[in-house]
Amino acid sequence: MVKPQQQVAAPRSPGYPHFGLQEALEKARVIWEHAKRSAVNTEMIAGYWKYGTKSSGWRLGVAALKHFGLLENIQNKKSGQVKLTDLAIRILLDVRSESDERDAAIRQAALMPGLYRALWEHWGGLLPGDQTIQTFLTLNKGFNEGTVKDFITEFRKTISFAKLSPSDKMPPADGEHVTGTNGKLAQDPVNDSNRSARRRNMQPGMKEDVFTLGEGPVVLQYPEKLSRESFEDFQSWLQLVIRKAKRSIQSNNKDSTKEED
Repeated sequence: MVKPQQQVAAPRSPGYPHFGLQEALEKARVIWEHAKRSAVNTEMIAGYWKYGTKSSGWRLGVAALKHFGLLENIQNKKSGQVKLTDLAIRILLDVRSESDERDAAIRQAALMPGLYRALWEHWGGLLPGDQTIQTFLTLNKGFNEGTVKDFITEFRKTISFAKLSPSDKMPPADGEHVTGTNGKLAQDPVNDSNRSARRRNMQPGMKEDVFTLGEGPVVLQYPEKLSRESFEDFQSWLQLVIRKAKRSIQSNNKDSTKEED
């Protein structure tokens, strides 16, 4: 007797926001217009967004806002109550035409989704082409081939909207809110106030990269456009800096040896 073949279920893609940060903020603003800081039932949000309660669209929307750290559960998931987070309110209520604080909060929200954060960290903020990302996601993250391209599109939209650069530091993963003394999400001084001050004083046509070491940040500013001769001079100077840094390591080793003696 021939046994019927069992159908193999398609692999499930990992959890991620089904749309980008810009759309998530638009939906968060609608919640603010109706509920402000109050906790509301998630089914009420379906009405705010003009979805029927039987539609899956509002559920995906609520999940996306949670991924970006814009919406949080009250007590627990079973309560069905949610409210806008401090991060969301700091973005929505900052109406200044130019605001370093709002820009920093948007960058923070952009990398709150665990999968976004993992991709950004994997390539150090220097994202490769779509085919490389797609291959990585399907082979290493269990992504479904039918959804991976849409995910990459929304991921890139978020990175572009937040104006992220390789120097931007990773925030905590989903749900791991690092708080400061005031109970707000902690800010990285290198990537927020200090960096903003440097950029205001930076001459036009310059770029900045920041690499954070355990001992502190390395800040590098250089012209956006370089001639070949200038690049060669720049390269030689960097090699000199590396040699100086190496001598510092050797000096530190000698000092520690003396202390042991």
